[in-house]
Amino acid sequence: MRSKAAKKRMPPNSGSSKVITIALVATALALTVASMHWIQKLVFDLPFTESIVIEKMWASASRDKIFVHLTLVNKGNVPVQLDSILINGEPLNNYRGASQGEFYTGLIIHVGESRSGTISIPYEPPLREGMIMKFDIVTSTDNHYVFFITIPSKPS
Repeated sequence: MRSKAAKKRMPPNSGSSKVITIALVATALALTVASMHWIQKLVFDLPFTESIVIEKMWASASRDKIFVHLTLVNKGNVPVQLDSILINGEPLNNYRGASQGEFYTGLIIHVGESRSGTISIPYEPPLREGMIMKFDIVTSTDNHYVFFITIPSKPS
């Protein structure tokens, strides 16, 4: 039970308590709507994903060249632009007589699109039969798609 003094200090159903209650409910409702909007953005707005898949890859050789045959597929949800090709960490252009073939700088591979081509490199030292070469396909967003090949022997 409240004492008579406590009853006197608390006004019954004052107008300010109703205003405070309405303000708290409005604030809670606004925070709920904002958080639902944020969660919706996280769940339903897929981030842009760049993804190149090396679907096929093999190497062949002639007496003076190594040929790397590739099929690249864009499995992401944004177009991909090729920036460069690195061999063992060096730009392909550093190899005298090398050719990017169909995989030129600036090539755009659209979503779901497949591109096939051949990269050729001179078959000269330090490259030799059985050596493993590291290739990097570098995109305009600086993503690296790495694969390795073993240099085949020269035909007899």
